Amino acid sequence: MIRVAALLVAFAASVPPGAGALADDPPERLECVRYWPEVRYNGGGYDHWVHLESACTVQALCSVVTNVNPNATTALVQPGEHAAVLTWRASPAREFSTWVECLPAAVTGR
Repeated sequence: MIRVAALLVAFAASVPPGAGALADDPPERLECVRYWPEVRYNGGGYDHWVHLESACTVQALCSVVTNVNPNATTALVQPGEHAAVLTWRASPAREFSTWVECLPAAVTGR
């Protein structure tokens, strides 16, 4: 048992600092996607839209959550393009708050 522990310590000491950190680090969030909410009256209530506008150089996979719909909706946004996500149809609420998190699509496997 002591030999196994000594072997593990020796192996850990031989690994350069930072090696393996990429696999353990969470993917970097993209700050190059601008977003804003929009409410459209449709005659029977209010449709809640979230607009995503990418200034990124990579595809962004964005997760959109609102205070009206806490279930995440995802959207793939191409570099330099705009996407609109409908998060709720015919809501009685005229206002809503939104939270958006975008990651590089290549990191997420999409």
